Amino acid sequence: MVLLWLPVFVLPLTCFITLREDGLQAALFSTVITIAGIALLVWVIVGTYYRITDGSLQVRSGPFRWNIAIKDIQSIAPSRSPLSGPALSLDRLLLVYGKGKTLRISPDRPQEFLADIERAKRLY
Repeated sequence: MVLLWLPVFVLPLTCFITLREDGLQAALFSTVITIAGIALLVWVIVGTYYRITDGSLQVRSGPFRWNIAIKDIQSIAPSRSPLSGPALSLDRLLLVYGKGKTLRISPDRPQEFLADIERAKRLY
């Protein structure tokens, strides 16, 4: 989680350096880019969730969205892979679904999440 917040502190520093080295116009451009980057980062952090509804798993992470049919989920296994995915922790679950597609997620309560998926599989 610390790595996710690092840009919030580093990006303003780059704006300051740009202002000092390249002038006001470059600093304004850098500030706009910084604000957009921070907004995207906050959107991803605040907007990451997993929801099981009507036979599907909805995964949201900021502007990124997946809708996976429960019946298409082939396996779910623990993973500590640092590869990208809608997961805010390295304590992840590797979800294999469809035709070899994978997704790394990190629900707050993994055991409860797995039980919910198994229950949904029996229903749908």
